[in-house]
Amino acid sequence: MGALQKYAWFSEPTAVGGGVGSGSSEGLSHGGYTDLHGEILTVTVSKVCKKLGIAIDGGANTKQEAIIIREIPPDGSAAKTATPPLRIGQQILQVENTSLYGLRHKETVMAIKAAFEGPINKTLTFVILNTQEDNDDTDGAQEQGHPHETPPVIPTPPDPLPHLVPETASEPAPEFQQQPTRVQLRKKKRPPEIEQRMREKVVTAGLDEFIAVASSDLPSRHFHTPPPPPPPASSQETGVSFGGYANLRGEILTIPVTKVNKKLGMAIDGGANTKQVAITIRQITPDGSAAVSGMGLKVGQQILQVNSRSLHGLSHSEVVSVIKSAFEGINKTTITFIVLDPPE
Repeated sequence: MGALQKYAWFSEPTAVGGGVGSGSSEGLSHGGYTDLHGEILTVTVSKVCKKLGIAIDGGANTKQEAIIIREIPPDGSAAKTATPPLRIGQQILQVENTSLYGLRHKETVMAIKAAFEGPINKTLTFVILNTQEDNDDTDGAQEQGHPHETPPVIPTPPDPLPHLVPETASEPAPEFQQQPTRVQLRKKKRPPEIEQRMREKVVTAGLDEFIAVASSDLPSRHFHTPPPPPPPASSQETGVSFGGYANLRGEILTIPVTKVNKKLGMAIDGGANTKQVAITIRQITPDGSAAVSGMGLKVGQQILQVNSRSLHGLSHSEVVSVIKSAFEGINKTTITFIVLDPPE
């Protein structure tokens, strides 16, 4: 079903009976849908090959809740036998006797596939909402002899902005010339007696000044640089301790997990025999008991204790065995995790 979930291509659908009469109105209702604007049509598709050939978008779990036909390949039963023809952009309301209202994308795919499955030459019934925009597009396509294709719209390139067009092509653009960096040296005014005995100039560099004097009869100068101030003392939190663990930082939570199915659905990293000693949650699968009933469990949390068993000092395989035996134990419907939720 990987390809079905991504592209919603249906290779073997089923027949459904039943339909809704066609008619045009505004604010219609059908199969749980309300305030429908357009024309409701009943479309029949004969199974002439093993491929239905419809790609859809939408579902109750997506931003676009309406089930919309995205593509109709020409080699499928929908393109060859749909009466009246199906169009891209139409909304599917019902397949056979099954309304698609409130169904997720995957559930819609399964409903259409189940309806199409069966022998060759069977008939599948769709209830479609056809909007006025769909009618306008399909009329233009039929006039060109392509009932299922809409001519592509080729955008016209915009005119160049006037201020971007050079006045004359012969004038070359001025080249950027980097100016050399100039460093200006300044002199410091000193007492006349020092200036008379000076044989070299004073060189200043930044904020520190160094006076170089070549005279041997000048008293030697010693420049003392004060030591840098000590760094401010940082206030270090001690952290909490639990079950053999020390200096823990974060919030310690107690999270019960109810055994709703035979799969816990949790992957962990770490152990006393690994480089990462802490036991952390690496993955939580959406169909396991941890995701369904373990409200508060998150990837990245550190597991400290399972039921009454601390995990401190256990190897990776020992931790896996403790969690597995706690979850699969007889007469145990709930497993309790004590985890450390790290600070943000």
